[in-house]
Amino acid sequence: MNESEIANTLLKDYPINMQPKDVAKFLGISVSTVYGLIKQSDFPAMTMPGGRIHLIPKHKFLVWYCQQIDNKQAVKPVE
Repeated sequence: MNESEIANTLLKDYPINMQPKDVAKFLGISVSTVYGLIKQSDFPAMTMPGGRIHLIPKHKFLVWYCQQIDNKQAVKPVE
């Protein structure tokens, strides 16, 4: 199994459009750190009209996650 298949298996129980709390749980980080990721231009989040609801499409998150592994980049801390 490659990294993508492993991550996909781990995400199988998550909803198609994840919330920040789902991403936090998967990555083992705080929800506030996920909100910091959402502000980064390369993170695949959709902000709904009104700006209060953020959704992260699981398939796009999986691509982003695998890119982070391939690039060996750590999650940037929120400042």
